[in-house]
Amino acid sequence: MRAFIVGGAGFIGSHLADRLVEQGPVTLYDNLSIGKTDFAHGGTHSLLTTGRTAGFNGPSLNVLGTLTKGATYQVSAWVRLTTGTPATQLKITMQRSLASGTQFDTVAQSAATGVTDGAFVQLTGLYAFSGDDPSGLLLYIESASATASYSPT
Repeated sequence: MRAFIVGGAGFIGSHLADRLVEQGPVTLYDNLSIGKTDFAHGGTHSLLTTGRTAGFNGPSLNVLGTLTKGATYQVSAWVRLTTGTPATQLKITMQRSLASGTQFDTVAQSAATGVTDGAFVQLTGLYAFSGDDPSGLLLYIESASATASYSPT
């Protein structure tokens, strides 16, 4: 199995990589930017997502050229809503752009009201793609609520 870890240079990502490398290749992504310190699951920083106007408006990562067709990747993110945000569902989605149109593949998701402002929840799933070569692969975190503010790490 291959693994792709977003935030691989952080405390959690690096420890996860140490464990997964025993099972196969591990690809790490981390932009090493300074994130928010208000809601860090592990380490000292996280990404705060606010000002959203649609469910799909969330942090995204272009992984075209990073992922290989036919390989299976484990994708994981810790998520939490900001204080005062009503419980909702968050999910990890892969947008696959093909000559025939755009596909949206759900990689992992919480229960309908599974993410709250009280604690982090881990979303984890396996992802693989086959068929036509995509012209775009965009991994992102979205919400059932168009306006929920959250902090994925």
